[in-house]
Amino acid sequence: MDTVYIICLAPLVIFIDIFLYLTIVRKNAFEERLALYLPQHQLSQKREAYLKEVRKFHLWVTGIIIVIFTAPLFIYLIVMIQEIGITAALYSLFFNQME
Repeated sequence: MDTVYIICLAPLVIFIDIFLYLTIVRKNAFEERLALYLPQHQLSQKREAYLKEVRKFHLWVTGIIIVIFTAPLFIYLIVMIQEIGITAALYSLFFNQME
């Protein structure tokens, strides 16, 4: 049973570490200026289309990552509920005493 916890928690811990690394790491001066930059003129249609595609790509990647890391946990929960019943499954999830 301990290996199941490790297998289910390892991807989540890795994802959280990567997310924190990418969001907390200090940006260099150029990246800070770029993040604060507000263009004074209208962007070209090509540039706006590119930025729209980049945002769409980020949404897809985020969605895929969420599905990859949460799907095994939900599958595990569903299998556990089917095998031992919902009351026992919830009890073992929240009140499980490690011996």
